[in-house]
Amino acid sequence: MCLHGLRTLSICWVVVENGLTAAEALETVLGQVVINSTLAVDTFFVLSGCLTAYLSLLTVRQDEGVSAKRVGQFYLHRYLRITPTYGIFIMFCTCLLPYFSGGPDWWRKSTEYYSSCRSYWWTNILYINNFYRSHDDQCVPWSWYLSADMQLYWLAPILLLFLAAGFRIVGGLLICGVVVMHSALTAYLEQSVNGDFLRNADDFSWNVFQKTYCRCAPYVLGLGVGYILTRVKGFYTMSRATRIIGWICTLALTSTTTFIKYDENSIMLDHPFYWSEQSRAVHEALFRTGFSLAVCWIIFACATGNGGFINSILSWRGFLPLSRLSFCVYLLHPMIMLADMWTSRIPVFFTISYVVRQHPGDVRQSSCSSRDLAHV
Repeated sequence: MCLHGLRTLSICWVVVENGLTAAEALETVLGQVVINSTLAVDTFFVLSGCLTAYLSLLTVRQDEGVSAKRVGQFYLHRYLRITPTYGIFIMFCTCLLPYFSGGPDWWRKSTEYYSSCRSYWWTNILYINNFYRSHDDQCVPWSWYLSADMQLYWLAPILLLFLAAGFRIVGGLLICGVVVMHSALTAYLEQSVNGDFLRNADDFSWNVFQKTYCRCAPYVLGLGVGYILTRVKGFYTMSRATRIIGWICTLALTSTTTFIKYDENSIMLDHPFYWSEQSRAVHEALFRTGFSLAVCWIIFACATGNGGFINSILSWRGFLPLSRLSFCVYLLHPMIMLADMWTSRIPVFFTISYVVRQHPGDVRQSSCSSRDLAHV
């Protein structure tokens, strides 16, 4: 049940990030939480990997082996579960978007998405739009996550087969190797781009942020947690000292990864590159892995009876509805927020206080629209 809480809080974090692009956010501590909300996507990767490993390995154990039929079902089930809803949304962006509303900036902006989707909709359906062509040619740019997650799902059996066969040391070495490769590639590519989402955003997004090999560490860590949960079978006894140390490390990792760049971001308007190029590369290579390790601990602790009041909060049944709609909310919420801006007939000044007031409405509207899309 704690997974529903993590998923709900993460999708709310994503929504608030997409609602704010303001200089005010750079200068405040609270603004760092908004700026670093891309970490919520790493939570999704961890959750996806964890569930993939847990459910797949339980199935293999029940079937007492792996068959070609089961492998085929593994791939087909995932594609058919996601693609119909995704395809309907792509079809809307391809055929209907420019005619859906109106306003001062609606036609110009909506036709940009319309033309990209008319030409490259098929890259989304094949889940390769985070690699093919360029950032400017992407249909529904934020759907890069779906492609990266699908690609990692396609590759997951390579690791899962070793774990299912009992080669735990080989599986552990593969996980460590992927994490090291992810860190090295990310550091190298970040230096070649020399920027991040606040500095040289388009190049960074296309060449680093969206690439599967720069997002694989959270997913394989999730695979590892899923495997461990199948071994402990839902309960693991920890000493009080171990639990305390684990939660202290989790708090330290989440706080550090969220706020460590405050000194550079707070003076970005005057000194865009306060950190050295090497420091930014090391940060980009490690901070997502660090945050993902914290998420892994939360999942493991809560799933094995060591979560305490954190597990009680994350397991609240009120998180269930939005958790089940999170896929559709992720698809729809940027379009809803963009439509609000494109149709506005008065200037909108994005401040932190504005976003805090607007955020509940964005979540509510996205959830209602997602419910309709999910029922199509």
